[in-house]
Amino acid sequence: MTVTESLVAAVDTFCDSPVGCKACFFIISFAWFLHTLSYGSDVWAEISEGSADANIGLWNHCSKSTTSPDLDFTCCETVGNFLGYQGLRIPAWLHASRFFQSVGLLTSMASVIFSILCTFVSSTVNKKGVRITAAVLNFVAAGGILIGVSIYGGQYRYELWLKSYFPSWSFAFSVISGIFYLVTGFVYLFAHPHSVHPNSQHGQNQPPSNTARPEPTAPPMENSGGYWPPQSHPSGGIVQSQYPPHSERNNVSNNRPESDDENTCCICYDRQPEMLFLPCRHQRCCEICARSDDLSLCPICRQVIIEKIKPFR
Repeated sequence: MTVTESLVAAVDTFCDSPVGCKACFFIISFAWFLHTLSYGSDVWAEISEGSADANIGLWNHCSKSTTSPDLDFTCCETVGNFLGYQGLRIPAWLHASRFFQSVGLLTSMASVIFSILCTFVSSTVNKKGVRITAAVLNFVAAGGILIGVSIYGGQYRYELWLKSYFPSWSFAFSVISGIFYLVTGFVYLFAHPHSVHPNSQHGQNQPPSNTARPEPTAPPMENSGGYWPPQSHPSGGIVQSQYPPHSERNNVSNNRPESDDENTCCICYDRQPEMLFLPCRHQRCCEICARSDDLSLCPICRQVIIEKIKPFR
């Protein structure tokens, strides 16, 4: 399968996937973007008082000085260095926030992968185990993110070095992403599988195994020969076709020449019948027509010919 065919198959699978799974894919992708942006940014909390502007994230601290019109610069350093200048250490609550946010980031990456399996891969789109795994990953990601922001929001204001800081957009993005993961986790739990369209080009073009195979029907009778040729079965051998309707038998008899009778071959209408067919015991074909390899069904009763005998007169 080429790359183009694979992409087309993935799009077909996405179109046939449950609506809830498709919605979860977009929501999870957006939530992962928000959380990744907030995790690496430095604007979890900020302060702006007079000439002092500063902001801090999980890892870095940035300050901007505008004390002089000719002096405008921004200095970014790690939180450890920033606290080291003040003789302080990184508090335990900040370590805890970092840990839970990291757990949320890792599980959110795995959640994106499983959301792709639930919407773009035909072999896993209807697997209940895949959806349950995706739901569990979303719950773990939401738990890590929301626990991390809860610790950060509940402790930062009690620190003297963060006394005048206020939560900023990175903090808000993390909260929003955690809520999104929590919602999509419940959607995956209650999403119902959807049958993939049988004509789509992603490996679902075979009929179900429990579908009944249609019964073979007899091919139309040839006017010239007056019989139905044998029909082959996919598994091998010859299938006995259905007996023709009474109306068709009348039409056949009406199309025969007036000279047709018991003493004329029913196939060529020329020579006398000489061959006896078993087990039906009909004797209406001449030896030349009966010896034909194409004649495997009796032209009179449509039974399979087991043996052809030329009786003595």
